[in-house]
Amino acid sequence: MSWKANVYMLRSLCVLLLIQKGIAYTFNVTEWGTPNHYNYSEWASRNRFQIGDTIVFRSPNNDSVLLVTKEQYKECNKNHLGERKDGNTSFTLNHSGHFYFISGSRDRCNKNEKLEVVVMADRRHRSSAPSPSPLVPEVTPSPAPNRKVTPPTEKAPSPSPSGPEAPMPSPADSPPYVPSQESFPP
Repeated sequence: MSWKANVYMLRSLCVLLLIQKGIAYTFNVTEWGTPNHYNYSEWASRNRFQIGDTIVFRSPNNDSVLLVTKEQYKECNKNHLGERKDGNTSFTLNHSGHFYFISGSRDRCNKNEKLEVVVMADRRHRSSAPSPSPLVPEVTPSPAPNRKVTPPTEKAPSPSPSGPEAPMPSPADSPPYVPSQESFPP
């Protein structure tokens, strides 16, 4: 191959890698802050959130959105990690784990205007556990040629008739899940 072809292939590979790393989704939570009967947590459980995704809370009456801890989420406690109240509030999910959001209105929070989001681990940086060391049969030294060897009186148990176990497929063998850009409520 010529050096021009190599440079072209290298550039193409770089572009593809940048595109893959740049994939992030925006999830819209509409009607935040309006009286409703929606179960936000049920909606969140139907979606897969990844690091780099964004959640946008759209509120017609500029209701505030608070980012809180798990305990604050359970109690609708307004001591928060972050607050936004512009009616078009976005939070970027920057690490894996749980994110807890509640309404800035304690009354609305108590009426279930709150959202728990679970962000999956970054699938681009796989870490695998070290593979186990192979089983090596125990080797016993052979007897010296001049010695008389007495065979054992009991017969050793024979190995089970089943063959070697089939390897389990790893999650890396599964096709990647591509979430839809779903808005809530529908």
